[in-house]
Amino acid sequence: MRRGVALLCLLLFFFGCAHLQGWKDPELLRKRVRACWEAKAKGQWDRVYDRFLCKAYKDRISRVAFISSANLKVSGFEVGEIELRPEGREAEVEVSFDTSVMGFDFKGIKVKERWLWQGGDWCLMPQEVRGLFEKGRR
Repeated sequence: MRRGVALLCLLLFFFGCAHLQGWKDPELLRKRVRACWEAKAKGQWDRVYDRFLCKAYKDRISRVAFISSANLKVSGFEVGEIELRPEGREAEVEVSFDTSVMGFDFKGIKVKERWLWQGGDWCLMPQEVRGLFEKGRR
């Protein structure tokens, strides 16, 4: 019985340590980014908000506001280069995607996303989008 408990504790320790070092594994991030974009492609913006966005972003943008402004129709995507920045436990991920707007198809649009390691997992920190006619816009 004691051996079983000791073995269980040892396994939990090793899995816990591996999870703490997960920010160093680009494949873990790639899977997370892919899952986020799959939700976007399915139009599951509630899932994107609930499971993938960083808390700091959600503190500024409500779930209702995020979902009501999410009008991107993704027809395909590919996760590209991942640049890990270990000093800040963050990463920049290049994603290319296909979309259609007003009957026009756009293929291979490239964006760079900022992902942060928080609470033992990767979360997306979207860039602030400023209005076209907003003051101070250059």
